This record gives sequence, C-alpha cells and structure tokens, in this order.
Amino acid sequence: MELWWQEKAYIDQIVDCAFYLQDSCPDAWLVSIGQSPAWIVLSASMLRKLQGAPANVAYIPFTGGFLQRDMNASSENTMRFNKRAGWSDESTVLADYFNYLYHLQLQPEQVKQQIESGQRFVFLEMIKKANGLASFLSAWLENADDTTRDFIVKNADFYVYDTEPNANSDALMTPNGIEVPLMRIGMTYEESEIMENTAPLNEVDENSSRLVPMYRLMAVGKYSPGLMLCPNQAVKKRIENVLHQKIQSRFQAGRQAQACCNHP
Repeated sequence: MELWWQEKAYIDQIVDCAFYLQDSCPDAWLVSIGQSPAWIVLSASMLRKLQGAPANVAYIPFTGGFLQRDMNASSENTMRFNKRAGWSDESTVLADYFNYLYHLQLQPEQVKQQIESGQRFVFLEMIKKANGLASFLSAWLENADDTTRDFIVKNADFYVYDTEPNANSDALMTPNGIEVPLMRIGMTYEESEIMENTAPLNEVDENSSRLVPMYRLMAVGKYSPGLMLCPNQAVKKRIENVLHQKIQSRFQAGRQAQACCNHP
C-alpha cells in the first residue's frame, strides 16, 4: 500500500494549495496551527525561496481539543462551543505552553507587535467540526489582554480548509465570548478526503509523517499534557524531497512559459 506522499494526487493538491497561498498572501507570515496544514505551509516556503523571497512561515504545535461544537447553539454563520468534561483550565499547563510560544515569537502580544510594524499574519488550519481550532483560539487569546485580543481578531487573518463542503459558517465563538472571523477555503468531497488523509493521526513514532510536534493542553488516554517530539527525521526528509521536486518543476515550467510570452 502506498503512503500518502507517494501518491501523485496528494502531492499535486498540496502544491496547488501552496501556489494559491503564495498568490493570495505573497508577503504574509504563514502560520500553521498544528499539523493539518503544515505540509502546505512548508511547500509555500519552498516556493518563496525559489522566488528569492524570505520563507516567513511558522508552526504552532497544538494537538487535540478541550472544546466541542454546540450544534444547538450554533447559528447559520457562527459556530459555538462548550467545554469538554475534564478540562479545568490548568494554570500550570497553560503557563508552560505560553512560555513555549514565547520562544517561538508567537504569543499574542508578540504577533500584535509584528502586525503593528507592518507584517501581515495568516493563520491556517484544517477543520471539520472546528473543535481543535476553537480550543487553540480560546486558550491562545484568553491569555491576552483585551486590547491585544481585539487587535488580533481584527487584524490577523484565519484561513481554514473546511473539509465539510456544505458548511458555510464564517466565524466561531469560544465559550468565553471571543468571536473570530474565518476565511473559509471550500473544498470538494474528493479534495476533502485527500486533505484529511495527508493530516497524520496522532502517532509520534519513526514512521509518522508529522512535521509539527504534538503539544497537548489536556491529558487524553496515555498522553499527558505537554510537548511530544516525533523521531521521524528520515520520513520528513523524504516528503520534503518529493514536494521540493514537484514545486521546482512547476516553478521552472511557469518561468519558461512566461519567457515565451515575453519573447514571441
């Protein structure tokens, strides 16, 4: 059985998404929330380097979720969420997580400062019910003061690859009343299936295709809260090579086509 990164359709879709991102957000910092969009973000960084531009990408480790969609309270345009049983807003866990984000320069206050300096930020995530995204935004923005929180919501962009093609919600609201507008990137059923299959399960062994470490804020089964690195350097390198070859080939084809147009 072929691995997902050995299938042409899967690689083509990741590369398509990367070229779209670069066309629509050429000067933005692209930030992958968790693993799901990480290979797209990495591919966009490869394309930027081929164009002679800074990579300007980042990855926020975040796995799982402590919120769940409230289907009864959600309106046509806004998704609402409740806290799962067992979540206790553990202050020590959150403090450790935000200390980790500080070293990544991705605390809300640090992002606000960069936006104020003129840098655009685009956060990306893949959603189905959006429980993970809502959990991250709830924890991340809850840590910020009101001014910073409002600034981030108004000035950062949140792009979501929605794997439910018939969904149309363009905002989510956390239990603490934070409403975040979303830029939905709609997908067909076929595209959604590919997108979901390129987002590896929560395995952390040498065969995993994860690019981003796991970081849990809530204990789940055998997993405790905290950071988990994945010893899969060999697999990551193979995937990076496959993506780079595809991106370089398409980039060079585009340059050749442009040259032909300029010199009939």
